[in-house]
Amino acid sequence: MEARFLVLVRNNEVSEVSTVLGEENVSPDVSLDLGTLRDKFGRSVLELAVDSGSREVAEVLLDHGAPIGDALLYAIDRQDVGAVGILKERALTETLGRTYGVDSEDGSSAFPSYMTPVMLAAMKNNYDILEMLLQAGFPTPAPDDYKWTTDISESIAWLDAYRAVCSPSYILLTSPDPFHTAFRTAKALRDVLWKREQYRPELEQLADQCETFACELLDEARSTKEAETILEHLCSPEHSPYKKPVSTIQLAVDLQLMQVRYY
Repeated sequence: MEARFLVLVRNNEVSEVSTVLGEENVSPDVSLDLGTLRDKFGRSVLELAVDSGSREVAEVLLDHGAPIGDALLYAIDRQDVGAVGILKERALTETLGRTYGVDSEDGSSAFPSYMTPVMLAAMKNNYDILEMLLQAGFPTPAPDDYKWTTDISESIAWLDAYRAVCSPSYILLTSPDPFHTAFRTAKALRDVLWKREQYRPELEQLADQCETFACELLDEARSTKEAETILEHLCSPEHSPYKKPVSTIQLAVDLQLMQVRYY
């Protein structure tokens, strides 16, 4: 029965899944535990449904109390906006009560224990999914939450957090000043290159990505005058190395961001 049920879930056989779950309530011969049933890859029935694109079956399983588990992460990994919409409200409650971290026991074979929904969506740079998650109140990643140690898991968690916050979609959705955020993030990455030699190529790529994103925003300016206005905009004193109001272009020079200086 369990093997057949998993096949029905994977194939999005909505009516048959509903029938089996209905029979479970009235027949002692039908017994399924949606909380413990797993396929050969360790996926729960809801995770299997989402990962297989069986959205209608996923809704039926939710109606019958199937636990969320990592189903939302599977939906984000597939960049399935519809599935994220179905899962996000239920998943938010579990997410806020879950412990995320390198040493957490809440991880799975598919996703590391530190991987949050927003972090994964940002790493995918999926604007629509990120917007849904942020508006729903899911927690945001912070690279400083992860210590830099010789432990490779901790190091990868730190790097993935930076991959997330360097996402153009994430910057646009979370920062009131995307230019400044891109500048500062690029500078922070270049400042730690000497301490993270084993990840130098990845960090340089992320810093370049932030600078390129800032330049692309300038390219969107409708005229030379508009671009000049953006570049001459004064940033807050706390954002300048000299603790005084400076223009965006001067900030780029101060932070040694080469791509923007060419403007």
